[in-house]
Order: sequence, then C-alpha cells, then structure tokens
Amino acid sequence: MNDSMVNAEYLTKYVKRSLEPRYFLNHPFMKLFYAGRLTNEQIRAWIVNRFYYQKQMPLKDSIILANCTDTAARKLWLQRLMKREGVGGYRGDVEGWAMLAEAAGISRKTLENTEALPGVRFAVDAYLNFVKTVSWVEGVAASLPELLAVNELPKRIEALRRHYGWIGREGVEFFIERLSYIKEDIELVLELLTTHIRNNTMLKKCFEAARYNCNVHWSMLDAIYMEYVLPRK
Repeated sequence: MNDSMVNAEYLTKYVKRSLEPRYFLNHPFMKLFYAGRLTNEQIRAWIVNRFYYQKQMPLKDSIILANCTDTAARKLWLQRLMKREGVGGYRGDVEGWAMLAEAAGISRKTLENTEALPGVRFAVDAYLNFVKTVSWVEGVAASLPELLAVNELPKRIEALRRHYGWIGREGVEFFIERLSYIKEDIELVLELLTTHIRNNTMLKKCFEAARYNCNVHWSMLDAIYMEYVLPRK
C-alpha cells in the first residue's frame, strides 16, 4: 500500500459505493417513514427502541477513547464525546432523543422505563462489545457510514415536518443540531483514519468495522419492522 492510497477521497468513495445499499435509509421501515406511511404507534415504537442505541453511543465513544494510545487522537475524539454527552452547549444524544420523544407524546419516564426489543438490545450490545475487542482505529472506522448521514438527516427532518405533524415542532431540533455538526464529525473520522491506517490489513479491518455499523442499524430496524409493521400487513 502506498502513502497516497488511503486519503479522504478514497474512503468516501468506498462508503458511497459499498455501504450505501446497506445503510439504514434503504431499509423497508425507513422507506415507509420517509413516505409518511407509518402510524403514530409505529413512530413511537421506533423512538422508544432507538433510544436504547442513543443511550449507548456515548459509552461506545468512551470505549474508543479509553482504547486510544495516541495523545493527539484522544484529544480529537474527546471533542466528539463531549457532543454525545451534551457538553459545551450541545444537547447530547440522550437529551436530544428525549426531546423528540416528548414531542411525540412519550413521557421521559416512559421512555426510560420501556425496555427495547430483544433484537435491538442484542444488536446494540454487540456493537459495544465490538469496539471493546478491536483496535481504537477500527472503532473510529465504524463511524464511517456517517458520511451518508449528510443526505439522510435532511430526509428525516423533511419527513417529520411533512408527514408527522402530530409530533411537536421541537421534535426535529435534535436532528437539526446534529446536521449542523455532522460534517465536522465526518472530517474528524477521516482525519484520524487517513493518519493511522498504515497497511492493507488495517484498511480491510476498518472497512469491516464500517460494515458492522451498517449491520447494527439494519438489525435494529429489522426487529422494529417485524414487531410493529409486518403483523399489520
């Protein structure tokens, strides 16, 4: 592998070419979501179950930080973790999702006390275990699919505004905030990977980590779709 092989453009092309078909925007559940074809109950089920994922993401980024042996990389990843935790003026994953839930008529108590589906818990817990057992570079690489969120988040915001007017306007604020810094997060991931991927073996492992992330999201939606959508067809 030569020095010019792994650059931001190379990684971006890989994500768009190889991961987009399995990115969650192409899942049947999300297609129904964007088209406005989900019921109030199904939307609330998605919010409650996805909350389990949102709660664990700061833990996931903390694990990567703990595994990281590079001082400069830790400082960069700490910036991301602070956003996830809601430090420095950011709402954070947990509070942001709780705001969406309340806008959809789900109390904070209900959100926190409702157990996610077994399939959702299994997928998210497996993701946490994955980042514990691989190198910190692979843990960072698992976030590569966020490159596709630049186009997905506007679709999500538009769908909520257009089709699900029963959800309070404040329900989209978390996604708007996320959209405001998603490119910054992507640049951070690309900077770390282009600096620390030094051979073909690590490159392959990083691509596998990115695919793993896609599979986690797909599995979560499979569980929600099978529980709340298929029985109604």
